[in-house]
Amino acid sequence: MLSILTGIIVGVVMALPPGPAALTAIKLGLSNSSRHGFLSGLGTAVMDFIYCFIAIVATSALIDWASNFSNKHPFITISVQMTFVVAIIYIGFLHLKSTRVNMSEGDSQKYSFIERLYERGPFFVGIGIALTNIVNPTFLPSLGYVAINVQKFGFVESGILSNFAFALGFGVGNFLWLMFLVKLFVSFKSRMSESFIARIHKFAGLTLIGFGTFLGYRVLELAKWSEIFRFVFAF
Repeated sequence: MLSILTGIIVGVVMALPPGPAALTAIKLGLSNSSRHGFLSGLGTAVMDFIYCFIAIVATSALIDWASNFSNKHPFITISVQMTFVVAIIYIGFLHLKSTRVNMSEGDSQKYSFIERLYERGPFFVGIGIALTNIVNPTFLPSLGYVAINVQKFGFVESGILSNFAFALGFGVGNFLWLMFLVKLFVSFKSRMSESFIARIHKFAGLTLIGFGTFLGYRVLELAKWSEIFRFVFAF
């Protein structure tokens, strides 16, 4: 149960920054119906479940190595971890400053091959959009980093069932957030404004800052400070 709940929370948090998947689901919801947006989000969530399952199974095999590396090189480990934490918090602050979601046609040209999937239905459009995450330089490293830490901090137990539950929860969390966005935009279509969209960005920003702060706290709490200080004072 803890594994799937952790997966849902992580899935929602990682889906917060409005990207191609969210924008596509919103566009389909506004131009067609909520059902089209939901199906697009479902296609994306299925692919994210697959990505997450592969990532957590792969990182499970790296846990022992990562633990040994952390013991031998605590300064390098905490530096890398805090770099990810700062990046998450920085993205959160960027969303606090943002005032609108860019829904220009330039984005669709960027993923022009997706247009051919429209004939097969919104579900396959969502899958196609999720496939573009493979070329996103931050998606897979971030997912791998989170997968390692949820296991290291004890939120996901070792074992194939726990890994599956976490990945399933991740996909569910991703879908719930996309479904919420589609429902929100469709319901308030007539009252859409810059301030309304800005509030969504601020909510996403605050959540990312909170998530990054929590990760940072856990990293600092578990850090081997005696080893780190010994390394620093050696210079």
